[in-house]
Order: sequence, then structure tokens, then C-alpha cells
Amino acid sequence: FSSRRRHTRLLRVSWARSVYKRQPSLHTHDETISDLVAAGFSGFMLANNHIADYGEAGIDASIEQILESKAVYAGVKTTKHSKNPTLFYTINDTKIALVNAAESQFGMLDSSSAFLGARYGYVDCFGWEFIAHLQALKKEVDVVIAVIHAGLENVAQPLPQFRELYKMFCDMGADCIIAHHPHIIQGYEDYLTNDGRESRIFYSLGNFFFSYNSAITDPLELQGLSVVLRFDRGRIASYELVFSQQIGESVGELDSSGLCVSMESLNATLCDESAYKQAIMEIITQAYPQYMKYYEYVFLLPSRDNSWLTNIKLFIKSLFFPHRYLEPRQALLLHNINIPTHRFVQELYLKYALYHKS
Repeated sequence: FSSRRRHTRLLRVSWARSVYKRQPSLHTHDETISDLVAAGFSGFMLANNHIADYGEAGIDASIEQILESKAVYAGVKTTKHSKNPTLFYTINDTKIALVNAAESQFGMLDSSSAFLGARYGYVDCFGWEFIAHLQALKKEVDVVIAVIHAGLENVAQPLPQFRELYKMFCDMGADCIIAHHPHIIQGYEDYLTNDGRESRIFYSLGNFFFSYNSAITDPLELQGLSVVLRFDRGRIASYELVFSQQIGESVGELDSSGLCVSMESLNATLCDESAYKQAIMEIITQAYPQYMKYYEYVFLLPSRDNSWLTNIKLFIKSLFFPHRYLEPRQALLLHNINIPTHRFVQELYLKYALYHKS
């Protein structure tokens, strides 16, 4: 796959304003969808934390380009496109359903957003509606595949809360979980469901092609994993892993020997309770201090990392100008407490610090 042009334009809505949020607002090249369709892709999973960065118009523009390209999509709905479709296929006498959801971030059409009047957004993977949908689909088809956008970015192992969530999805009806968002490849594991089905969970595919405002320097973010599923007589007959490498504006297939990580090592850590726990504790210990910096900014708190002059300024701001720049501070607070990944990291770290540290 190769992108034909290097310029970046907002997908059919270059006039649209970015919606206010604490994360960067991202968009892709205008011709990305048509290039992907030309390369052989026929379906797009749109549930992710940036799909609503340019509001309802941005989502509608993406959907319309997908439909114009004779492709299909799942994971979002808008006022204009009010149905979030489930994708159905029949391959080798196997009925397959493909669903898409993401964790709660900006653009999520969850219960609180709906209560406040939101009519567009992406599907909440923590919502009971999504879980009930998995159960209902399993009664209709042979294989249910759930594509989930969630997880802590740029870490080698999935958080334990997501491992439990994905296993619950399998118990509810999913036969395969394919997850992404951490931007680097993570491991995968097999899971035997309560009703005796064998499911497989892929925790992060990494990046296939990621276009950003600045060059990506982390080699781990330039490599991705694709999963090829083969179906036969009502089941997933086999899995094949295909690795890719992004080089500039192009993506090519990569031999496993060229990976920056070892899939065997990643999977072995998942299977070793002690090694996995140690890896997670290292991850959250490194991540937690950043959340403290967020709270210091939100509540105008002094910090030992600041100079005495900066702390004096913060004290003056908190005393005389507490409402200055309140909106961005509120947005960051919502970012911290609304996104499950961030809440999970803080919860684990604080419970460990308060109750389990020896």
C-alpha cells in the first residue's frame, strides 16, 4: 500500500473546525480510503478516539467516501447515518459477524453523552448494549469477531483490566478479539470460554500505516501485525500472522526476523503470571507520574519539580484567577477520569502503593 500524495487535507471537510478536546485532532489524507480500497481492503472499522475530532461532519464525510468506494464500515453512527451496521459474511459454509467498538474517550456515544443530547459517535465497548449484541449475534452466526480500539499506548503488555474484559467478551459470544490503539505490537493468547469454545485474543496490532504531523521516530510504531483468518465448516480453521513495515509513505510486508520485538517473548510473558505482573508494575510505575502532572495543572497545585517562582505564580493564580483557562483544565480532568485506560493505570498504582507495597 502506498499513499499517492504527501499533502494532508481534512477528509472532504477541510472547512470544518476541530472540536475542542485535550488530545490532538487528527485527520488523514483525502485519498486514503480510495487507496486502501484499490489495495484490496473492503471494510473499515471506524470506532476510535479520533473519529469525531472534526465533529459529525467529519464522520459523515468518512462514511460517504467509504460508501462511494463500494466498501462497508462499522463502529459509528450519526444523525444522517443512524444505523451502526454489523458486517456479515459467509465463507466456506461459515456464517461470520464482524463488530467494532472502542473504549470511552472523546467522541464516544455512551449513556452520559446520549443523556446530554449527543446523536453521533462511536460504539462503547464497555456498554451493556455492545455486550448484549455479542450474545445475540452468537445465536445467529457461527463465528463472531470483535475489533476493539482500546489500551495504553506504547507499552508491550495489555493492562489486566483489558485482559479480563476481552475474556468476558469471549464468554459472551466472541470467537476472536482483534484489538488496537497501543500503536505497537502486543502479544496474543488463547482462551477457553465458559461454554468450551476456543477463542483467541490479539491485544494490539500496532500500526499498519500512521500519518502524523511529525515524523515517527520510534521503530516499534513503524511495524504492524495483520491477522489472516481462515474459516471452514462453522469455525476458525487457522490463524496466520503477517507483519508489515511503514517506510515513509509506503507499507511493505516484513519477515518476522525483522521485527523489533519477539512475539514468542510477548506471548510467554502473558502466560507467566509472575513475569506479567512484574511487567505491568513497571509500566504503571513509569506512567503514573504523568497523571500527577495533569492534576497539578488542573488544580493549579505547586510541585517539587517546579521552580519556587513557578510555584508562587501557581499560588497567585489559584488565589486570584481560579477560573482562568478553566475550560482546558476541565477538559484534561475529564480526559483523566473518563478514559478507562487512564483510570485503570491510576487505580492499579494507587492500590499497590496504599495496600500492597511492602
